[in-house]
Amino acid sequence: MNPIERILKELKSEEACIWFTKDEDALILIIKAPINSCKSILHGCQTQILFGFDKTVDQPIVHSGIRIYDDFENPLLLTA
Repeated sequence: MNPIERILKELKSEEACIWFTKDEDALILIIKAPINSCKSILHGCQTQILFGFDKTVDQPIVHSGIRIYDDFENPLLLTA
């Protein structure tokens, strides 16, 4: 199964998440979130892409996420 097929399968099964993929010359960020959060992004609300490393295991794990400030007191946080 190639990466695009895997992401499409996950898109159908997940309620909300983010995925990173690429084509020949660009990095692609795919976001599945509630429609009001997606509309806020399209209207220019602040977003942050987050990366972190879990070094508590023998093989470090990279975690990623996105914070969408559609509500400044309670931003939406999606992690992958």
